[in-house]
Amino acid sequence: MKKQIICILLALAASAASAQDNSPSINYAHHVVKASIGPSLTYTKMFIPILVPFMKTLVHGGNYRMYNLGGVDATVSYQYFLRFGLGIGVDYTFSRTWMAKDFGHFSQHYIGPEVVYAYRGWKHWGVEAAVGVGYIRFKDNVLIGYQEEWMPAPIPYPEGSQVTTQNALGVMARIGTEYRFNKHWAIGLDVHFYRTSFRSDIDVWLPAYYENGFSRVNAQLCAHYIFK
Repeated sequence: MKKQIICILLALAASAASAQDNSPSINYAHHVVKASIGPSLTYTKMFIPILVPFMKTLVHGGNYRMYNLGGVDATVSYQYFLRFGLGIGVDYTFSRTWMAKDFGHFSQHYIGPEVVYAYRGWKHWGVEAAVGVGYIRFKDNVLIGYQEEWMPAPIPYPEGSQVTTQNALGVMARIGTEYRFNKHWAIGLDVHFYRTSFRSDIDVWLPAYYENGFSRVNAQLCAHYIFK
């Protein structure tokens, strides 16, 4: 009788271990590689210097302001997690934003380390939060505008195209969720926030300039590969 009970207990333990092994929940030290893409929104005030026709000079008194500039962000990241969910990683993000009224576009490269916490104890679902500080390479290709008295708003001036660059430190914050199909593959949704501050003596004659840097937020669809 005792042998039968022991056999039954061993069989139940083996079955439970097998079921746990087949579960897509993650509770061990692991690596994650992520790739994501999605729309972004830059909500910092943007200024376009106005070129007065015939005089070929810049007038800053009536600068044109633009808000809510849309774009696309793409991110690739690597993360390493300990057993209790705390991890470290590195992010690279490329952003392209188009300015209103056909005034051109600007792009940004961000790369930097991050500290991340993720909970993947549920069978299929997981959540994640991360913060980081990194290097930002900012580049704009913007048209200077001109405006007659009768015009309601400036229009781009083709001869006023210029390319300018800035290097700066930026901060990043991210929250996200994921759905795992198995222990290796998942899809998810991440929301990123970026804040960049340029040096205070930025040249006021740039074709586009910003109030103490700029802020951006995006929402990205993600694909994850998880491995031990």
